[in-house]
Amino acid sequence: MLALAVVFSFVAIGVAQSGEISGSVVKVGVLTYMSGPYADNVGAGSILAAQMAAGDFGGKVNGARIEIVSSGFALAVQAISREKRQVFFLAIGPGTPDLTGKNCSPVGVHWAYDNCALGNVVAGAAVRRG
Repeated sequence: MLALAVVFSFVAIGVAQSGEISGSVVKVGVLTYMSGPYADNVGAGSILAAQMAAGDFGGKVNGARIEIVSSGFALAVQAISREKRQVFFLAIGPGTPDLTGKNCSPVGVHWAYDNCALGNVVAGAAVRRG
């Protein structure tokens, strides 16, 4: 929840500095797993948490309504944010190492594990134990 509050603070600061909002809505995207092995940990609960954080934030930024949208397309959204250079992208749920590897972006933060690290930790420990 603290992470979402930080994101909303960045949105508010960025909007305040730029002085303009496109339309009357500020969209905050939640990229999460809605199916698969991690859906129970980071799926619908992440979207609900973002909605609750927006509500705690007052539901508005500089008079514009905050809208939470969700998507499971982390690499595509990171590419768009890098191209536009106007969106701060915080990936909490996606595990692909490409977010910080070959598709790394100066406007994106991968604040989580990555699948490569998870595999290496388990495999490395198993090999060391023989």
